[in-house]
Amino acid sequence: MGVTESVGTELFICKDTPDSYDDAGFRGLSFDSNSIGEVVDAGEYTREYNEVSYVDLKEGRTVKMKGSYNDGGRTILLAYNKGNPGQNMLREALDDRNRYSFKIKYPGENSETDYFTAYVMSISKTVGGADGYLTMSVTLALDEGVVTDS
Repeated sequence: MGVTESVGTELFICKDTPDSYDDAGFRGLSFDSNSIGEVVDAGEYTREYNEVSYVDLKEGRTVKMKGSYNDGGRTILLAYNKGNPGQNMLREALDDRNRYSFKIKYPGENSETDYFTAYVMSISKTVGGADGYLTMSVTLALDEGVVTDS
């Protein structure tokens, strides 16, 4: 299997959350009418564990273990489009204290879909230079892990 280019990746948002936090739960949600348009960069995300350690006095060796983890966040960069339903829902979600569901559909040979729930934590609008365009940067805080459906 080869690598997959980013072109063709689609992002969606849904106000509802799944009944179960698995593939079946997310598939039961309606994402299609809320495609997030004009995506420039879908960002990255990772689960990160905290390191727990102590020094064994007898050996003088640092012992390390995995501690708690954080599913982190994701920053999405968009070309600002006031008429896009998905972008409008992101703006709504900023002032809503509830979490929203997200779907990212990847194209090509490595086609799969990621699902997750997150809070929209910030939205910033940036005016580019003379040869630029208005952008909207959206910061998401994932509250649980990512569910991948291949």
